[in-house]
Amino acid sequence: MRPTTAAVVLCGLAAANALAVRKCCKRGMGPGDNGTCVARPPGSAPFEAPPVFRAPGVLASTAPPITILYGRPQCPPDFDLFHLYNRTDGDGPIYLMEDGSLLILKHHEWVNSSMYCLESVDGLVDPVICMESFDQEYEEEMETAMNVYPVGMLVSLPFLLATFFVYGLVPELRNFYGMTVMSHVSNLFIAYLILVVVQLGTDVLPMIVCISFGEPF
Repeated sequence: MRPTTAAVVLCGLAAANALAVRKCCKRGMGPGDNGTCVARPPGSAPFEAPPVFRAPGVLASTAPPITILYGRPQCPPDFDLFHLYNRTDGDGPIYLMEDGSLLILKHHEWVNSSMYCLESVDGLVDPVICMESFDQEYEEEMETAMNVYPVGMLVSLPFLLATFFVYGLVPELRNFYGMTVMSHVSNLFIAYLILVVVQLGTDVLPMIVCISFGEPF
């Protein structure tokens, strides 16, 4: 009996020249919340591997046959799986190359075929790759810094405001140099104030407010 593609996948007897592409979830399943896999709704389009490229933006002239493997990769110690978004406003474009590796053009990074899997999300194929996880101590340091920096900027605000008024009210200081200082400290005051509001109010501010504050910068 001639083996089918499914038998090849299950038994691992892919052709020597076949390109193995790993799907993160099992057959008939797709990504759910919190990195889980859930059954796809009836009638959902089956998973299809992305096109194979020879170079960024250049399709391979003779793409090898593709064998679909199922299951997430086994990441090395101290590595975790991270979902990348293959969109121009995300991490894209991301290319599947002839040797099975991924090229993440925006980050100038190559990902070995054993370090990622693919999954369909909103009609696009996104990679989930093994990346070195952040050290716990580093995360704690960053959290401390994010709490300390706003306090330091908050303390600076009245002094910046006082400097602005001194240079604005004292006639002898209202020269070219004084105007330069006033412009500098007023910009610092506004920037510090916005940073303080955003960093201390991240959990309570509406997203549109954060975006509006960050847009000028």
